[in-house]
Amino acid sequence: MPKGNGSERMVTAMIVSNMQRARLGWGLWLSWVGASSLGYAIGDAAVAWVLITFTSSVVFVALAGAVMLGGVPGGLQGLILRRQLSGAGWWVAASAGGWTAGWMVSLALIQREVPEPVSWDVLLAVVAVLGGGLQWLVLRRHVLQAGWWVVASAVGWTLGLAVIFGVLAAAGAQVVAAAPVAWALLIGTLTGAVVGAVTGTLLLWLVRHPRPPQQPGESSHASLE
Repeated sequence: MPKGNGSERMVTAMIVSNMQRARLGWGLWLSWVGASSLGYAIGDAAVAWVLITFTSSVVFVALAGAVMLGGVPGGLQGLILRRQLSGAGWWVAASAGGWTAGWMVSLALIQREVPEPVSWDVLLAVVAVLGGGLQWLVLRRHVLQAGWWVVASAVGWTLGLAVIFGVLAAAGAQVVAAAPVAWALLIGTLTGAVVGAVTGTLLLWLVRHPRPPQQPGESSHASLE
């Protein structure tokens, strides 16, 4: 009889543990999506205002884009990451670095009279690959298989780009031009939610596979590290 009670307690403990893990997973995912959506909403709206107000200063626009679209979402995401991974303070710098490079390349193309849709495509491609790569450098110290982050970033921003052009096409250029900041707020909210949903799904899997402490003299070169 006591043995049966012990087995029941063990099963109950396992069920409770699984329920708590599931709640933690959904909580992390929702927090990540919310932080991404809010961050890009603020960032997009701020950049739209800067583009309207300071059109003559290419460097200022690039720096503002890096701070607003890299720093704001990166800062909010960093707050979520710090609860899961120790030493994730470089996340903001990694996010801002990707956006800085993306903006500089994009604005250089615009100055060379490359069509704007192409320059925006390049901007998001640089952010997805280079920004995702810099974020990978942060994640790889804490979790296994962190290389998948670059893939998730690329997929997320591909879908995000589809959302951006979809909203612009549905609304029409004249409608968007009449209230660019408001439309940037909407586009940032939707794009951030899409990118956050994709990367947040991978993040859930990554935090469940922490990197074991490395022994002195040991080196690890796992695939997609």
